[in-house]
Amino acid sequence: MSAQQAVIVGAGHAGAMAAIELRKAGWEGRVVLVGDEAHLPYERPPLSKDLLVSAGAEPQGLHAADAFAASEIDLALGRRVAVIDRAAARLVFAEGEGLAYDRLLLAPGGTARELPVPGGEHARTLRTLDDARRLQADLTPGARVVIVGAGVIGLEVASSARKLGCAVTVLEAQAGPMARSLDRAMQDYVAGLHRRNGVTLEFGVAVAAIEPRADGSLAVLLADGTAHPADVVVAGIGLRPSLELAQNAGLEVTSGIVVDPFAVTSDPAISAAGDATSFYHPGLGRHVHWQTWQHAQNHGKAAARAMAGTAEPYAPPFWFWSDQFGINIQVTGTPTEATSLVLRGDPAEDRFAAFHMIGGRVVGATLVNQGGLNRPSQQLIQSGIEVDPAALADPAVALPKLLRR
Repeated sequence: MSAQQAVIVGAGHAGAMAAIELRKAGWEGRVVLVGDEAHLPYERPPLSKDLLVSAGAEPQGLHAADAFAASEIDLALGRRVAVIDRAAARLVFAEGEGLAYDRLLLAPGGTARELPVPGGEHARTLRTLDDARRLQADLTPGARVVIVGAGVIGLEVASSARKLGCAVTVLEAQAGPMARSLDRAMQDYVAGLHRRNGVTLEFGVAVAAIEPRADGSLAVLLADGTAHPADVVVAGIGLRPSLELAQNAGLEVTSGIVVDPFAVTSDPAISAAGDATSFYHPGLGRHVHWQTWQHAQNHGKAAARAMAGTAEPYAPPFWFWSDQFGINIQVTGTPTEATSLVLRGDPAEDRFAAFHMIGGRVVGATLVNQGGLNRPSQQLIQSGIEVDPAALADPAVALPKLLRR
């Protein structure tokens, strides 16, 4: 690869993985990784778990501390890009200085959504290391914690808060937890897991406001007039992708920055990867917008390889994981599209697999403390073959054997 300059904007998971992968793929020119946080790139999943529970815990770096220097990657941390000047192939920082690029990779990620209600500014959010440290200071034994949102982040914070001795209530507008990813049966399982660990769950409720009280506490007011007293309120209502930079540059943007299977935007000199993208998935035949750890990692790497000249279509299976109350939950495929369910193991033992079916085809899987079944489950989903439900339910039948039938 000729000595061109590659600039990566965003030093989260997608951007940091892309930087190292770019070197591995043979990029010989200068590589600059720009991030608006001052910290070295770090893993985000522990923010809602270990970094909340363990006082003084340090973040886990995405790479060894010396990896960027060893790969001759220049870091520009604590810097915000204000403008992409596409005509000049140049970035302009908030401070006014510029940085030229030959190839640009946008990996801006996103910010935690704030509660759009009066008093919403009183709710903590969790997206960055600094967010986690502020929240940890609030999670003292006996503190009344109200969490708005029963998605992955909200439930992981609930688990951590209970471990720290807090009284926890989770409020959710949907009819069950993790409703965008789990079917009804698995929602019931997750709800039961939290209730038996002392979490109060309320579903189908709408938060109307957060009001500060004279004693320094808060009240979370519901639309029906109910008030939940709280010492800490946490908003876990999802991620708002950071699209402004791409939009202002005139790139095509829908729910995310639109890219093709090679992570290239509507400008061939600019690629994009991770949480802020809407990427065309050849296997699904449509653009999809995923916000998961695995997607950020793999999409960043795929984008880097394509930039370095070794392009392959990016068409992974959907997959994410979550740890709650010591239970590992992995979800792959599209469980919510299924019409039937096959259980392999007993949910009462907190170790089972749920296979989500359309006819005889597996279209999704929810794996509880069964991470070893993730790869064969994905293979079953991608193969599209019809399987015998009785064999699928039988733990004595190895899943790879079903692929050969």
